[in-house]
Amino acid sequence: MARFTVNNRMVGTQQPNTTTFKSQVVLTAAATPLGRGSLVDVSLGPDGAPNATDCQIVYDLSRCTTAGTGTAATPNPLDNQVGAAVSAATVNCTAEPTVAAAANLYTVALNQRSSLRVFFDQGMRWPSTANAGIAARSLSPTYAANTLINTIFDE
Repeated sequence: MARFTVNNRMVGTQQPNTTTFKSQVVLTAAATPLGRGSLVDVSLGPDGAPNATDCQIVYDLSRCTTAGTGTAATPNPLDNQVGAAVSAATVNCTAEPTVAAAANLYTVALNQRSSLRVFFDQGMRWPSTANAGIAARSLSPTYAANTLINTIFDE
């Protein structure tokens, strides 16, 4: 099993938060070859100057059926002896992926000065269906700067 990492600082332009979710990292099954992945580790936090008034940032991991529109990122292997990932990664989405209602897997609200790292012992798996996967998103009613989301996944 190979392990890879992707974050929204790798390529493209980070997208600032708004009052609706902005997908920062989307991990999906590529069209060819099809393969499954499993999100095992995620780090979340603000990546800009704090708002003058204390506020929250809501982070969310949800299942998606499309990757949305953003910058393609090449998953970076944590072991340089493995081949390329078969999963696709899209970062800094300018058009959101399709997220089904009640498709939420994990949500947490943090103060704008907080960051968090979470390990999932069982992993959050996505199916071997083209463009289906997991979107890592953030929103804030008042924090309008960027957030950084780093993901680590297995294949």
